[in-house]
Amino acid sequence: MNKGCLTIWMLLILGGFAASIAASGDGSSMTPPASAGLCNEGLEGGVSLLKYYEWLRAASADKQTKQYRCANSFAAHGKPHQKLVLAMTLIVPDAPFADFARAKVLLTEYLQNADEEKPEDRVLASLMLTLLDEVARLQEQLEQLKAIEKDITQTEQSVNVPAPTPAPLFAPKENLEKDDTVGR
Repeated sequence: MNKGCLTIWMLLILGGFAASIAASGDGSSMTPPASAGLCNEGLEGGVSLLKYYEWLRAASADKQTKQYRCANSFAAHGKPHQKLVLAMTLIVPDAPFADFARAKVLLTEYLQNADEEKPEDRVLASLMLTLLDEVARLQEQLEQLKAIEKDITQTEQSVNVPAPTPAPLFAPKENLEKDDTVGR
């Protein structure tokens, strides 16, 4: 299982969570910062964080990079909600800026300072953090399995090494025919 497979697994769970929120009729939404300007693409009209993530995942690489730069600059202001948006941006699969470790740090900071944030956003952040922890655990197990496989392969190779061919006890027949002293 590679990082792409783990990301897909995480997205399936996140997608199921999004579907359950949509089915429950929860109209949670976010209002982007007024100063965001062009950085609001995907966030117009106070869309939910899950809809933002869905939009971002489907966006072109250029739009994703632009959103990452904007989210990164706004998260620097230290507002919890902006850190959550940046964390969501950092877990976009196959994005050149994807960084699960940094997303985990941001989510942890968000949860520590999110007392006045929306409950559904706190739940989403907690779920994302749990999923990232699970992805990290699975990646660690994968690395352990690769190490075991490498050890097994090395052991098999050392066992299957052919022994050196022993020297013949007698000289080959052709050598005997060339020798003049034989038979005199």
